[in-house]
Amino acid sequence: MTASLETSAVPVGAGEPAKRPAQAIEKLQELTIIGLLDEKPMMIWASHYLSAMAKALLDDAELGMKS
Repeated sequence: MTASLETSAVPVGAGEPAKRPAQAIEKLQELTIIGLLDEKPMMIWASHYLSAMAKALLDDAELGMKS
């Protein structure tokens, strides 16, 4: 059985700003699960790398809101 990642991209201006990080994290979780189920370590590493980038962006946004 091969899992597939839904390819619907979230446009930059779509939705409420508070929902976009949650949607990105949801896609990263899907990517991790698919990597595990299909035994594709490259997908797991991609998810790990992208989640670190997402965290850095959220940290920067938090610092920007404080100043």
